[in-house]
Amino acid sequence: MSKMNTYAPLGELEDPKLKKIGQRAASVIELAAIRVAAHHADRKKFPLPAEPDSVETTLAAWFDAMPAARKAAAAQQVVQHLASPEFLSSRFGKLSEIDLSASKSISAQASSIPLSNLKFTAAEIAKLTGASVRGGLSPQLELSNRLRLQVSEVHCGNESDPQAGKDDMWLGGTMVDETGDTQKIHRQGNTKKSINLGKFDNKDTKKYSPPVEVAAFNLTGGSAFPKSYIVIIVLCENDDGDLFSETLNDLLAKTEGEAKEWIRRAGAEGGDLGKLGGEIAAWAYGELVDWISTLWGDIIFAPVTLTANIVDYDAVWNDTKRKETRSVMAETKGQRGHARYQFSYTWKLSEKDDGSFQSGWRWCNKCQGLFFGGRPNPKCPTGGAHDKTDSGNYTLTHNLRETKGWQSDWRWCNKCQGLFFGGRPNPKCPAGGAHDKTDSGNYSLWHNAGESSSQQSDWRWCNKCQGLFFGGRPNPKCPAGGAHDKTGSGNYSLYHER
Repeated sequence: MSKMNTYAPLGELEDPKLKKIGQRAASVIELAAIRVAAHHADRKKFPLPAEPDSVETTLAAWFDAMPAARKAAAAQQVVQHLASPEFLSSRFGKLSEIDLSASKSISAQASSIPLSNLKFTAAEIAKLTGASVRGGLSPQLELSNRLRLQVSEVHCGNESDPQAGKDDMWLGGTMVDETGDTQKIHRQGNTKKSINLGKFDNKDTKKYSPPVEVAAFNLTGGSAFPKSYIVIIVLCENDDGDLFSETLNDLLAKTEGEAKEWIRRAGAEGGDLGKLGGEIAAWAYGELVDWISTLWGDIIFAPVTLTANIVDYDAVWNDTKRKETRSVMAETKGQRGHARYQFSYTWKLSEKDDGSFQSGWRWCNKCQGLFFGGRPNPKCPTGGAHDKTDSGNYTLTHNLRETKGWQSDWRWCNKCQGLFFGGRPNPKCPAGGAHDKTDSGNYSLWHNAGESSSQQSDWRWCNKCQGLFFGGRPNPKCPAGGAHDKTGSGNYSLYHER
């Protein structure tokens, strides 16, 4: 069966438990937005919490940057809402019991209000953390260890304010990797600045050559495939500035924090916590930005959330394509007009970045060791040359920067062609003496990751000779004498093709 990658804008949260968590995360931040606007109306009655990392502090930076007239109108609308207990109850349910006048933050108060029927079973977690796999794929000729999101074209359908001159457009946002870790989208070479797309009149189109790189992910990170990646894009007009981009990034991080806490309480942990937290945060973030911008009467581009599910290193889009291009619309929300921009984006698989792949490694059916089949005279500890009969074609990653789940300092021996661990003394070579790593790359092996359709596990380190051997067959012959000894070894997984 063909392997297949998929991509899509993020849609509705279909699982009811995930949606319940997403709604709670959004509601906590929406209540904090009400509190910030109420504070503007009556600072004594609605004080902001003292915690510098509270959601209220983040939202106050957004609110304070708005024009005075808009802040006054937002404060007036919020005071009217607070005068109606029915509004708060219908919108926030049990959270309507939170005291907006208390010294504690909204998040701190909400943490003691439980969510009912929220425990995940192991089967539910397994189903929810598996990437959706749809559409036709076939193996590509080269492996990929990098996934990139690029923008090649932006079209202005409606500018934000034709009377104010051209829109000076910036692109910011956040990328979420397969473990749920987040990173700010920034221009290349400057991690503190958003990406400038240029100035637009109504109906202008700009094409970028080379394309603007928005996000890049290292496919060797995390654990087993399939892996899901999320990019949340927010367009900003120049008068919003980098302060607004920073505010939205901070708001997303706090949304993810709220989501992860409730996922943890529901029974998920580790990598599952990260995967689910990123997806829920992306959905809740879109919901709450839409609602807050309407509440405050501000003009905000609703976030655009794009996802990619990657099945394996050698999977592609649509037959042999290593990239897929689509268009998506970003529109403003709020009460001050309707701006609309369409941009063309491309998910692209690439290789030879943060490490390279080398194929041609083989299993020896005589000693069970791994050796490189692209050189002559591979020396076997059973005598004579290694025998690759019935071996798959194994691919190793080399010169990879330090990555969680991978162990580096594995080396090729130029005497016997075998692979050995260079971080221990006395590596014993079947060609005599010690292994020699001269001219070797620094290879990294994936350990304790389990079996998959293209990864073979049960490869082991021998504590006698430092070599790598397959532990799933009998009689593994060690150059130090007797059988290989896997005591103290991790369970290594290698990519292979039959």
